[in-house]
Amino acid sequence: MELTNEYGYDKYFGQVNEDGQYHGIGRHCMVTGQIYEGQFYDGHPHGYGRIIEFHHTYLGKWEMGKKLDESKVDWTSSADDGGALSTKFD
Repeated sequence: MELTNEYGYDKYFGQVNEDGQYHGIGRHCMVTGQIYEGQFYDGHPHGYGRIIEFHHTYLGKWEMGKKLDESKVDWTSSADDGGALSTKFD
């Protein structure tokens, strides 16, 4: 299933309900580079899943599109990103 937006196309691979909404298990690849894999309910991340973004990932429970435990966010930073997330101060 492809959804268009102002930037291009999002892709979704997985189950849908009778209204064509993401529902069940699936993967939503967004044109912005984010990827959500996991459970959906009526078009929203809901249940257990993970989102992969540029500098972090979250693996855990979701409720209607909202992360339930922000402490489970893993931040990454390396020399490749110029230390953008470095907490070292000179």
